[in-house]
Amino acid sequence: MLITARHHAKDLQRYLDEQLTRAFVYVVDFEGNIRPVKKSENGSDLNEISVVVYPPRGAKEAKAFWQHTGFGISSRRATYWLENAPFLNRGRELPEAIFPVQEAKEAKVAIQQRIADSFSTEDNKLKKSDVLLYPTGMSAISHIHDIISLYTTTTKKTIAIFGFLYVDTIKVLSRIHGYECKIYSGTQSDLETLEEELAAGLELCALFTEFPGNPLLGSVDLERIKSLPDEFFFLFVVDDTVGTSVNVDVISHCDVVCTSLTKMFSGGCNVMGGSVTLNLKGSGLWDMKRRLKDRYVNTYFPLDMIVMEKNSTDCEERVTEASQNAGSQTQQLYEKYKRPGKGYGYLLSIRFNTPAAAIAFHDALDVAKGPSLGTNFTLACAYTLFAHFHELEWAASYAVVEHLVRISVGIENGRFMDEVIKTALNAAERAKVSHRNLSPELVGYTATILFNRALSIGEGTKEECMYTSVLIISEKSTEFARGEEVSPYSELPTGNDRLKYLEKFDQPFTNCTRPAYSLLSHTTSRN
Repeated sequence: MLITARHHAKDLQRYLDEQLTRAFVYVVDFEGNIRPVKKSENGSDLNEISVVVYPPRGAKEAKAFWQHTGFGISSRRATYWLENAPFLNRGRELPEAIFPVQEAKEAKVAIQQRIADSFSTEDNKLKKSDVLLYPTGMSAISHIHDIISLYTTTTKKTIAIFGFLYVDTIKVLSRIHGYECKIYSGTQSDLETLEEELAAGLELCALFTEFPGNPLLGSVDLERIKSLPDEFFFLFVVDDTVGTSVNVDVISHCDVVCTSLTKMFSGGCNVMGGSVTLNLKGSGLWDMKRRLKDRYVNTYFPLDMIVMEKNSTDCEERVTEASQNAGSQTQQLYEKYKRPGKGYGYLLSIRFNTPAAAIAFHDALDVAKGPSLGTNFTLACAYTLFAHFHELEWAASYAVVEHLVRISVGIENGRFMDEVIKTALNAAERAKVSHRNLSPELVGYTATILFNRALSIGEGTKEECMYTSVLIISEKSTEFARGEEVSPYSELPTGNDRLKYLEKFDQPFTNCTRPAYSLLSHTTSRN
């Protein structure tokens, strides 16, 4: 396996050794010379690639390491070697390889400054030196582990996962780095539980959350969490990939922000990257944040950096356009951290009441299909089946249901989105839908589109309410539900009166300038 840097290759070697698979680390230079890596060697060299060799039985775990850490070399770096390394081109006369070193240096500075400016607020002006760049979003998160590990003890090896996070974040922390990950759903009551457990002696290395989460799009109370790290000495890390620094200010309320630049920052779907942004103005944990800087090693391939810089020049405009296409009003907690005049992100998740409707909708949705997000074009996937195929019951216990369709909205014309959504909804309605598992009040409603954790109105809901943006789709027609405020399920009328109350939303949506599926405001309860 080809790895970006010598110390990352040794990390893979250690991981495979723990799985009882003997592995060896070598360095191959541009001329084809091979030598073993010394224990004291770290870092990366443009003229070298680190290679980890292991028996076939180690392939599954090596692939997991590669996927979850993001430490593998980029396709652009592999292509450069294939086309220019003399030992891979014997018998061919190669032109002298001209490497744009200065252009890459300028691109790095431009990206760092662009990110620093985007995160800055009136009270907290960031410098480009506060931004660290990485080859992938997951390698940025893995670097945070390098620092956290310096502060772990036999009794302090727990990380709080607040809200259900992106699959690779959970896996890299638990499976690869061996932390005990304690998962909280992310509600206010969960926050109260966390506070009580910390007061009772729970020791954390860090707390990770996303704002909003992926795929459920939940928003947590950052301000309330912010008061805990100083008192109980742990690092507070927020991933803002879905919300973006264009839309929300999270740096003021945490220690560190991780971002996958592969997503909307680039948008081009042709380069990967990640960043760690440090809130050095924040109180406490100075030593930990200083070490993040001191131990940083640049492993970003220069040609990737150049492409990333070019792609991201119009990042703010694209985020704004995609956010307008994707949705409007959302829950109150998101509003608390939203920048004035900005949007609600580009990600939607759709939870269907029946598998048949989900399959029909997904198959008829005429957009690109794939597991990424944040592309300039709209991209959809059956998220849970991609990310949690071997743990569906576990994912469902956190409301990440099997037949969830996730849509990353692009910057296409709004009319295009109207048409493709309408066609897919028609297909869902034509599907043979069984209502055996639905409460009588919900017969006739096929799906709920989730904007920042808007969950279906149904039996078994809790009393806690949140403002969300929801679309209830009628099975009887393709008319959109009326955008009105709905009471919590526990406060709805009973019996036939409840059915009549819900039926009033089965009306055409009129007098709106944006697509109806992006404008609805609901108050509902969380299942």
